[in-house]
Amino acid sequence: MEQTSRCKQITDRLLRYAHKRGDEREPINIGAASIQAFGLIEHKTKQKKVNMEVQLENDLFVQGNENEWQQVVLNLIANALDASAEEGVIEVKGWQENEVVHFTVRDYGEGIPTHNLTKVFDPFYTTKSVGQGTGLGLYVSYGIIQQMKGNMTLESKEGQGTIVKITLPLHKVGDYN
Repeated sequence: MEQTSRCKQITDRLLRYAHKRGDEREPINIGAASIQAFGLIEHKTKQKKVNMEVQLENDLFVQGNENEWQQVVLNLIANALDASAEEGVIEVKGWQENEVVHFTVRDYGEGIPTHNLTKVFDPFYTTKSVGQGTGLGLYVSYGIIQQMKGNMTLESKEGQGTIVKITLPLHKVGDYN
């Protein structure tokens, strides 16, 4: 347990360093940034014959760092791909409701056992086979979303799949904070 704690401290320091370098917060269109990120992982979706069903409203502006947002998207899609069966479906949706931007990624894969749901955002926790995952993807993504003043939750049922839900404050034109 002491080793895990030490590893977490090191990872936290690395994340703080990385976030300091990416501190440039500006209005970003998460729809457009997400589409760019999909292009980076498209070969894997084709390889596994997984269909990505994407429904993103236009002009979903939030305050953040585009590279960090794309890292979140890549982490979520990679997890959904790993959980999905060949020829499966991954649904990605983004929309605005009042002053909040919603973004979800859903897969219909194996799901996560209920007793593991409280651990999914912990560092080094993974349900993947040894050597297949670091257990840092959701942890890092969660940290990025928190820095963007948002929230990220995960719901899953064994045999039915998983949905990750992100909410972020809408960036209004003329709002520079």
